[in-house]
Amino acid sequence: DSISFNQIDEELKKQPNVENQGSTGTIIHLIREKNNRLFLFTANVGDSRASLISAKKIIRLSQDHRTDDKDEMKRIIAEGGIIINGRVNGELMLTRSFGDFDFKPNKKNMKNINSEIIRFRKGVICEPFVTQIEIDQSICNQFLFLASDGIWDVISEEEIQQLIKVNYDTKCLSSVIIEKALIKKAWDDLSIFTVKLT
Repeated sequence: DSISFNQIDEELKKQPNVENQGSTGTIIHLIREKNNRLFLFTANVGDSRASLISAKKIIRLSQDHRTDDKDEMKRIIAEGGIIINGRVNGELMLTRSFGDFDFKPNKKNMKNINSEIIRFRKGVICEPFVTQIEIDQSICNQFLFLASDGIWDVISEEEIQQLIKVNYDTKCLSSVIIEKALIKKAWDDLSIFTVKLT
């Protein structure tokens, strides 16, 4: 939840040389209750997406926190932040993250910073997007995908759904997705975690 994410951010702030460091974060928690019902909780900041995909259904579990999200842009501007060339302060595409303290207000040092610099240090937060769903266990070959933006920038959930229809092997699915991303000339890091749930 938001308390845990803020605690992580505060702990990161105590580390040396972290001013220019930042990270996305996506957390999943599976709970099977005594009556055998299966619940999935997710929380995320940034654009490392989590999606539940089967041959029948696609459920996006996370939210991509980027400046191309109109609501996120409105929020940043309302908080006094600046969007230049589609990026926070002309530099950062992410609108929520761990770290990236150059884009967040630093309460300890506010007294010594002029008002223009303070204006530039607004908008990026670490408040997570949270979901809770019950897994429909009647759906066969249902996969949970957690992947970095390097994957999602070039591979759609619909393309992954087509792969599921022809291949149900978890290891093979991850490999094929990375290969497809490379063929499509992915320009960012390629990380993917695949779990078969049903």
